[in-house]
Amino acid sequence: MSLRIKIISLFMISLLLTSWIAFLIIQHNLKQNYREIEHKEAISQLNHLVRNIDDDLVQLNQMNADWAVWDEMFLYTQKPTNQFTDSQVNPASLGTIGVTFAFIQDRNDRTMFFETSYNVRTRQDSLTIFSKVLQDVKWVSIRLLPSFQNCGIDTTELGAVYVCWQEIHMTNGAGDGGTLIFGKLIDNAVLDRLTSNTGIRFTLQPISPSEAKVPGKSIPLFDADSIQFGDEQSNQLSAKLFNIMGQHVFEIKLNYSNEISRQGDTIKSAIMQTIVAVILVNAAILLAGFHFILIRRLRRMVKELNSVQKSNNWTGFITTYNDSDELHEIGQAINQMFVLIRDQTSNLEQVANTDSLTHIGNRRAFTDRLKMELARSTRDESDLALLIIDVDCFKQYNDYYGHLAGDEVLKQLGKSLTEIACRPTDFVARIGGEEFAVILQSTSRGGAIHIAKALIDTMAHLRLAHVKSSVSDFVTISIGVTVFEGEDLLALMKRADDALYMAKKTGRNRFVVLPEADSTEPH
Repeated sequence: MSLRIKIISLFMISLLLTSWIAFLIIQHNLKQNYREIEHKEAISQLNHLVRNIDDDLVQLNQMNADWAVWDEMFLYTQKPTNQFTDSQVNPASLGTIGVTFAFIQDRNDRTMFFETSYNVRTRQDSLTIFSKVLQDVKWVSIRLLPSFQNCGIDTTELGAVYVCWQEIHMTNGAGDGGTLIFGKLIDNAVLDRLTSNTGIRFTLQPISPSEAKVPGKSIPLFDADSIQFGDEQSNQLSAKLFNIMGQHVFEIKLNYSNEISRQGDTIKSAIMQTIVAVILVNAAILLAGFHFILIRRLRRMVKELNSVQKSNNWTGFITTYNDSDELHEIGQAINQMFVLIRDQTSNLEQVANTDSLTHIGNRRAFTDRLKMELARSTRDESDLALLIIDVDCFKQYNDYYGHLAGDEVLKQLGKSLTEIACRPTDFVARIGGEEFAVILQSTSRGGAIHIAKALIDTMAHLRLAHVKSSVSDFVTISIGVTVFEGEDLLALMKRADDALYMAKKTGRNRFVVLPEADSTEPH
């Protein structure tokens, strides 16, 4: 065997061995990273689904509150009449507002009235079916703290239900007329709508109830500690849901995509093929006797490839020299691949961070930008303000005008946000269905209030008709405003959400600033 063949053989064995080790390392790291990305996306999908369920509860709670704070309802609790219930709280009325059952309790928690829009053989049968919900509401009400929410999910013989309850009193807040309880059956129509709204396929399965336990704060909808992932073949995530008594009563399961792992396998295969091709080309050049040219150019190529790989910077190029040979062509092909990867990466990043409807930032871009701005404000001790904006009565708008018209409202709002928060350092994003956010760098409380006023005034000036709004004849927005005080991202978001909630709770078409200033500020 000639020395040339020995050298080539040794070189081939060495390259094959090192390439295989590198491939195994890449395979292991990529597989683990891809699974982590898929799990994070699955949890994000679960949170998105839970937010949609929360939206359903918010709508039911709003209807429950509207009926409870009604003079005629209060007068009925003082002097019950069949005329009121027959005309106002009949099955047709409940069906119209999407309520399955309603209880009216007096101040001593005795049932004054019960009605359901569900088709049951007898009234006693329907009362029996929904009586457990009534007992659970009583159980929670005895232990209720001021910070507790008054909505959640519960179980019946017919399946899962949304349930909300409110104290009955006069429109001016006077009087104590008892309690109004509304429930809505989570039937196939509700599940199909949630699937349609989120694009997530899921199942809701009843489980044996755990011990009833009301903690010292509001009960969340699902137990984040109960999240579990199935095996790699199932690609399934599951989590347990709480009922209004703090019991695990349902398990929600959803299947997530493993497309990233599949693409990773394709990339790994391409890497292996590329490695094999390079080995064969090198052996051919060595066999032809161009050792000194080959080694010198390969070392430079490997160095440049390693540099790109380590830096993950696809703007670099491989030196191709002027020789018209295979290595020159490989270098050109790699450079073209770099250009393609750079362009595709740029496009993917832009798509991944842009809301397709409004062409502003999306939830992912918002979270990344807020993390960056929080780090900057902490480092520089500079001001930072956050606004969370929600379109008032948007579901009613969509129901009446249609989703295409609703999309136009969202586009108009997104355009208005970019026109008002127009500094290069300002950032606007759509973070939910009708929910937007504005990050204002180097902006104090007063500056944030100025922007909030300008947004509300702009929407008023647009005069977008909304005949189904409970606030105005035109589309309005509610805004939660807060400023950075050194807390983490979740705490800052919660305070902004709390401010938005207060704005909606106190009448909508306004903004609320938290924390409140020492002196009263005009709104």
